[in-house]
Amino acid sequence: MSEKLVRDMVPELRSPLTALNLEYNPFSDPPFEETLRLDQLRHYHPLSICQKLAPTLERMKCRFCTIHIVDYAPFPTYPNVRYLKLDDDQPRLMPWIDACPNVRHLSSFTLRGEWPDIDEEGEEIWDETRERNLSDQRAHGSWEHLEEYTGSSVLELYLLGLTCRIPKLSIGTIKAIDLASLRLNAVLAEARPIHFAFAPERLPSIFEGEHGIVALLREPGASYIETLELQLPDWAILEDGYATDFEPILRKLLDAIAGLPQLSTLELTFHKPYLLEVRQVVGGL
Repeated sequence: MSEKLVRDMVPELRSPLTALNLEYNPFSDPPFEETLRLDQLRHYHPLSICQKLAPTLERMKCRFCTIHIVDYAPFPTYPNVRYLKLDDDQPRLMPWIDACPNVRHLSSFTLRGEWPDIDEEGEEIWDETRERNLSDQRAHGSWEHLEEYTGSSVLELYLLGLTCRIPKLSIGTIKAIDLASLRLNAVLAEARPIHFAFAPERLPSIFEGEHGIVALLREPGASYIETLELQLPDWAILEDGYATDFEPILRKLLDAIAGLPQLSTLELTFHKPYLLEVRQVVGGL
């Protein structure tokens, strides 16, 4: 059992490691933690496994190895951890906030982020996960020094339910479902970013309508933005093929950012096959 090997091996390490990556198998059937007794759960949590390294660790990446402990005693403090990456479909954040109070850079990933609209049961689990994390932080506090969050989807940040401010917020892909479900509105309201970077999945409709990008940038949570970074990757879906007219989209974006009182920098990055077309549009504005 690889998980048992990790549990036994890491505490025996004698080197003062500054970075460590741990990974369990997210596809095991049944899930690994369901094979453990309740009194065993804590001993497989990364914060328990790595406790001898707590004084020196600065970077931790934990991929689907966060044991979901409901009631837990505090873990040792990891005072020097500045970078933390948590990959988990149902993250329990409070143990990490308690044990790693000085995290500056946070990243997360969930396999569910690839399919954020799969079924109602999935949405119930996501809402429960988020509410649990929100409740924990309201009762016990959140990170006080967080500077940056990076994720590939909105759902990943939504699940964490962070109540602290996130000065620099980068989300790889914003999908229409993220806007329609108001998940992005919720995380933006809590994060109140100064730097906001994202890439839309579909054009042009994701910019339009009651819950489009333009409407999002008029929300109170967006009013703190000083730098807005928009990327249009080459995999973004053009709903009208290559005939999409970028000028209305860019004009709507300009209308929206005109209402951002703190905005000082706008970064637009367009990748092929859109580059030539956008240059023509920008030249006409």
